[in-house]
Amino acid sequence: GAIGFFLRDPVIAPSISPPGLRETLKLRLEGVRLDIAARVRAVLGGAEAEIAATLIAGVRAGIPEAINEDLRKTGLAHILSIS
Repeated sequence: GAIGFFLRDPVIAPSISPPGLRETLKLRLEGVRLDIAARVRAVLGGAEAEIAATLIAGVRAGIPEAINEDLRKTGLAHILSIS
């Protein structure tokens, strides 16, 4: 969930060694989180789906900025942050 910018297109660096057990488990867990978010989006749709995906799986990328701002103004943004 980082934010940043590129001065040029990213380049994929070659792997020095195959991923260990810890990295493999992290990648699988991230895949499960993304799959859950995709299922939520398929059922609900719209901004409601994005908020539900954030609460359930921690995937925040799809919440419209206007809704994020409304949540900040009402003091509810922290609920999404801790989910």
